[in-house]
Amino acid sequence: MSATLPHMNVLSKWLEADLYCADFRPVPLTVYVKVGGSILNDKLEYVRDIEVPGLYDNDNEMIVNLCRETIKQGKSVLIFCPAESWCEQLATLIGMTMFYD
Repeated sequence: MSATLPHMNVLSKWLEADLYCADFRPVPLTVYVKVGGSILNDKLEYVRDIEVPGLYDNDNEMIVNLCRETIKQGKSVLIFCPAESWCEQLATLIGMTMFYD
C-alpha cells in the first residue's frame, strides 16, 4: 500500500491481486508548507513567519529549526525532498545537529 503510488487499480490488475483501500488515520495529520520564511496551512493560507533564522551552517532553509520546534512540541515530522542528494545532505545535517543545543 502506498499513499503516493498512482493508478493502484491498474497495478492490482497487472499483479492479479486484490486492491485494499482505506483512508483511516489513527493519528490526525496536520499539513503545513514552508515557503521562503513563511509557514502556510494546507489551504496555502498564511499562518506565521519563521521567527528564528537558521542557527546552523548549511541550514539556509531553516529546516533543522522547524524540526526541533515541532519535536519539542511532542509531534512528528515528515520531510519531502526534491532530490536524493538533497535528502542525503539534509539527513546528515539533521543527524549532526538535531539533539544538540
